[in-house]
Amino acid sequence: MNFLELAQKLREKTGGSGEGPVAVTNQRGESLRYVDWIDEAWMEIQNFRADWAWMHKTNVSLLVPGTQSYNEISLGIADFGNWELNDVRLFDVSVADEKFLKYVDYDQFKYRYTVGPQTQSRPGVISRDTSNNIVLGPKPDKAYTLILDYFQTPQHLVSGTDVPAMPERFHMAIVYKAMEYYGLFENAREVVQDGSRQYNQALERIESAMLQEVTLGTPLA
Repeated sequence: MNFLELAQKLREKTGGSGEGPVAVTNQRGESLRYVDWIDEAWMEIQNFRADWAWMHKTNVSLLVPGTQSYNEISLGIADFGNWELNDVRLFDVSVADEKFLKYVDYDQFKYRYTVGPQTQSRPGVISRDTSNNIVLGPKPDKAYTLILDYFQTPQHLVSGTDVPAMPERFHMAIVYKAMEYYGLFENAREVVQDGSRQYNQALERIESAMLQEVTLGTPLA
């Protein structure tokens, strides 16, 4: 369902009159509340977990020789939410020499790659510093290709044709969450309870299907 269809479904589920909203823009009164509650519910679902599978994306960037630290801006990521650094890969000329980087905690990284004289070479280790930048060790001596994953920032619904990024089979969870908002606004306890019950059941199904197994990096020897 798209944004407009979700708002209309909320009106239907809460017993609202008519067939609206007819759009998601220039609405007033009850129709505006339906629209706002759908977007608010979608944002809450996205923010409930930082690692939903549908928010997982991959970035491919060229490193800068001699540069050890990178952030989302320097890597050209416009929709950055947070890093996923368990399977970062790097190659030189082609994917034929692609290898995984080892993730270590920042204290280990500092001890090995920031103290004393350092020699630029092919990076084999990655970490995250206290400013949430990714850091590579050793400093790259070439413009290697870096392939890493991240989770995008939550998606606001703006246009009536905007579709929530999670699989459509879970879209009713947005309506169920929005029913809670409606019920609280209207002091309709039965609507709050019905929405909460169905939302919690839907959330369990989403968590079962849309969370990735995490493998922790190994420490430096």
